[in-house]
Amino acid sequence: MATVIFALILSFLLFTKEKGVKILTVFVATIVLYSIYDESKSIKNLKNYDNAEKNIFNKPKLIFVFDEASGIGGFESNSKEGKIFEEKLRSLSKKYELQLYENIYTHYKATTRSLTSLLNFKKIDNFESYLDNKLSFFSHYTLKKNKFFDMHKSIAVHQSVHMNFCDHSNVLKCKDFHPFENKTYVKGFKDTKLTKLVNAWKLDGSITSLFFWRILRQFNLIDVNLSPQGEKGALVDLFDKVLFDLDSKKYDLVFVHTLVPHKPYGYNKKCQYDGKKSLGNYKGSMRIEEHNYRHNIDRTCLISFLDIFFKKLNNKKVSFDKILFLSDHGSRNQKDSYESNHNVLFFLKDSYLKSQIIQGKKFSQDEFKNIFYKSN
Repeated sequence: MATVIFALILSFLLFTKEKGVKILTVFVATIVLYSIYDESKSIKNLKNYDNAEKNIFNKPKLIFVFDEASGIGGFESNSKEGKIFEEKLRSLSKKYELQLYENIYTHYKATTRSLTSLLNFKKIDNFESYLDNKLSFFSHYTLKKNKFFDMHKSIAVHQSVHMNFCDHSNVLKCKDFHPFENKTYVKGFKDTKLTKLVNAWKLDGSITSLFFWRILRQFNLIDVNLSPQGEKGALVDLFDKVLFDLDSKKYDLVFVHTLVPHKPYGYNKKCQYDGKKSLGNYKGSMRIEEHNYRHNIDRTCLISFLDIFFKKLNNKKVSFDKILFLSDHGSRNQKDSYESNHNVLFFLKDSYLKSQIIQGKKFSQDEFKNIFYKSN
């Protein structure tokens, strides 16, 4: 379809020549400008504030939630690439003195339920009293009750546009993922004016913008800086922002939820960004073996980026209490597989503990409560 549309547009330009180019340019510019100034979809609606006072928290906590990352021993590990991921994660655990859980699951395979239960230290039957699901363009669900946040005084939140954690009174800094801010992108990402222009137009949601956006992606002329693709491209930038918040000592808790390594896929084996890999991810024609292969590449690259984060953490000598990296649910590549849906990533860096492998079957919500609820 994209090739047919491209051929039609090219034919139109060849037939009309200079006049056609002018018409097309004015048409595109008009729609793009309308999209940018459409208040309902304006990026001004994104949350971006920091009201933290100059308190000093010498031992902050960091909770970093990766979306759709399967862990050790799950369905996606039954392959060559899966074993490479596990070996790399175990190596990271030894290198940085991590508490690594090798057999851990979530009680729920949906993000909203998994994280709502986790942050409230209990299994929940009625989620309606905990979640506000009034949909808006930049925020889908808002967490109304958060017992873990109740335990802290000054919280910084970095979040995707899927789930909002920032309405809690103790959140003094909130940063939504912003697609058009200047960022440091993963090598290979096309951070160009054309990328920004076409993606801004795409926010309008018109059929015309979607066609142009899709064609330019097909021919690898732009990348997607919108969520979730943009979150994967800007992961290194997010790590640097989180490190800055920890080092500032303005917060006793830094909480992060990012749509990485969530589909669509994005990294090659060199852990460079490749926008072509984000195409066709949701088509039923992709075999489960291909899904697992790509997921394993993406989650292995995640470990590589985490290695860089830990190096910077050590080099800057940033003090902390606990740093927990986990996922909300598994890859969910095999829809009817418990191992694919519920097996999760979960590892802890505690300033007082040595490296350890925890192999007994656990649940992330239960372990989160054991680690943080009893310690407060």
